[in-house]
Amino acid sequence: MRNYLNSTYLAINPQTNKIGSKNRKVIGKMNYELNYDKLRGMIARCQWTFAKTMPFAPHEYIVRGKCPLTEEEFLYFVDMQRRFGKEERWGRYNFPYLYIDDYKYWTMGAPYEETTVINRARVNT
Repeated sequence: MRNYLNSTYLAINPQTNKIGSKNRKVIGKMNYELNYDKLRGMIARCQWTFAKTMPFAPHEYIVRGKCPLTEEEFLYFVDMQRRFGKEERWGRYNFPYLYIDDYKYWTMGAPYEETTVINRARVNT
């Protein structure tokens, strides 16, 4: 099983106020608690884009910095998905999927500072 929490400590560039990049300083260890109501509110604020290039695997996504989520909210969502998601296989990969209502949410497993997309797919009921 792949360890998705390699980047437990986040760093922020004080000049750009963005996560990652050079001249970083550690801003602290993530210690969030799972709050489904908070996540539902964040999900509702986003306009999810259908992934046209993958019609064989219908899903939608949001992009970091292009959706209404703040940097902290985006990282909170990613952290919750990775810490509390249910590990499942897709093709040759294993990803943690966080189930919320009629959707499952996942990222591709890059370190936090490199994660730019959150995906979601409707759960077959």
